[in-house]
Amino acid sequence: SYPDNLLFMLGTFTVGTVVFWPYALLLSLLDLWKVPQTFWRYKVQPAREPTAAWYYKAIHQAAFNWVFVTIPFGAAVYGIIAYGQGRSITMEELPSVSNIVRDLIVFALVEEIGFYYSHRLLHHPRIYKYIHKRHHEYTAPVGITAIYAHPIEHLVGNLTPLFLGPVIMRSHVMMLWIWISIGLVNTINSHSGFALPWMPSPLEHDYHHQVFNANYGVLGICDMLHNTR
Repeated sequence: SYPDNLLFMLGTFTVGTVVFWPYALLLSLLDLWKVPQTFWRYKVQPAREPTAAWYYKAIHQAAFNWVFVTIPFGAAVYGIIAYGQGRSITMEELPSVSNIVRDLIVFALVEEIGFYYSHRLLHHPRIYKYIHKRHHEYTAPVGITAIYAHPIEHLVGNLTPLFLGPVIMRSHVMMLWIWISIGLVNTINSHSGFALPWMPSPLEHDYHHQVFNANYGVLGICDMLHNTR
């Protein structure tokens, strides 16, 4: 229905925007102005300080992807789940605790599989230089570079693995929003370049940006299976 359509689109866009941009830009204070100074000791690659020009380039590409890839993708996802083959992300009745736990486990496994194999594909020598190389320009990543990528990569490697779990499970829209928030915070942390003691470690993905051929996944499960950890 129209109200459901509007709720899905506005809610999803608002949740993503409120979670991603303030957090990613807040980390720029640590990088560009070292505010607060005490956090700089947690910098993973302190010898490689990002510049304002570096940040500007990353923000420009990230903003393009957000407006011209993420928003249209969200609209397409709604069309698929609302009208395609009877699948729909429900807007009614809050999910039970057991359903929340079940869905989050499935989401995490689906994203791990989807992200790992799409990431490996993007590293294939025949296509790497055309698409994924752009993301790897930042060998010392910062938070905003989580979505600094070729638009095709953002669509195939970032958005699709993130949204696929909720679509498969036909989850409540609240679960989609929770999962989007978790996914965005996690990818910002992974690219942050700061090993803050109260946050999940970025070391595995930071290492991937240094060597290019290890730690392709999110959870490490597929990396262990394929000996790429």
